[in-house]
Amino acid sequence: MRFAVLCCAVIVALVAAPAWFVGSRLRPERTNPLAWRLSGPIDATVPPARPRGRIAGLVRARARSFAFAGAGIWHVARHEPSSWIHAAATVLALGAAILLGISPHDWRWITFAIAAVWSAEAVNTAIEKTCDLLCLAFDERVRIAKDAAAGAVLVISIGAAVIGAMTFWPYVAPATHAAAGAPGLGSLLCGAPP
Repeated sequence: MRFAVLCCAVIVALVAAPAWFVGSRLRPERTNPLAWRLSGPIDATVPPARPRGRIAGLVRARARSFAFAGAGIWHVARHEPSSWIHAAATVLALGAAILLGISPHDWRWITFAIAAVWSAEAVNTAIEKTCDLLCLAFDERVRIAKDAAAGAVLVISIGAAVIGAMTFWPYVAPATHAAAGAPGLGSLLCGAPP
């Protein structure tokens, strides 16, 4: 397992590093991509002034980025009806994990599944809002893009449900075995002791 993770990390580094290096050399000078968030008139031809303290400016910029990201997550959680279903599933999964006392290894799987679903929902919302902004009238291509984004959330959600079932089954299986008296297919697939 560790070899597979190491192998994936090396592959990502081998692909990402040259792409970043070449991309940074070929890109023309850019203006601030967050210029629309800044107040006051902005001259697009002049790069933004650097703050006096490089470290302080970096910390301030990262803090602003976290604030914008938090605002985006808050928007998804408050305004998207499907995120309410994800919130209920998150509370249910976390509550079950705490009550069943799952192992740290199983916590990793549950955390990954929850993060994957919420990330997919945020990307889906971004795609939908961008499509709504760019195309006010009905367009078949926009419908396909929105449906594909929603489909990705569905696939991730089904995968998270499978991860949850496979993670929680070994903790629930002993109680079901005592009631039924025989091991079932779930215990054979999920590794619960017979």
